[in-house]
Amino acid sequence: MIKVYDDNVDNEKVKVFVITKEGKIHTVTIGNHAISKKAGIQFYVDKNVAEQLDKVDISINGFKPILELKEGQTIELPQKNEKEKEIERLERELRELRDAE
Repeated sequence: MIKVYDDNVDNEKVKVFVITKEGKIHTVTIGNHAISKKAGIQFYVDKNVAEQLDKVDISINGFKPILELKEGQTIELPQKNEKEKEIERLERELRELRDAE
């Protein structure tokens, strides 16, 4: 099962808006600036999942979305460049220094 979020507090998630019709998925809209004029279910996923949503089956259990990989599919994880890795290392060191106080 793929992680689904209720909010985008860290501004690193992507909004998915699903409209159902007769109990089945009718329309899927992806993007944080997308606005629907119809009733539906909104949730957030990681950016790499949003970019590969075609590899996922979406079902709704009550008002909770469930995302599962289609058979034979895999979600590719994003590759970090050297600059991103260095930023993460420095942020980790900064947290450790702050925690040591």
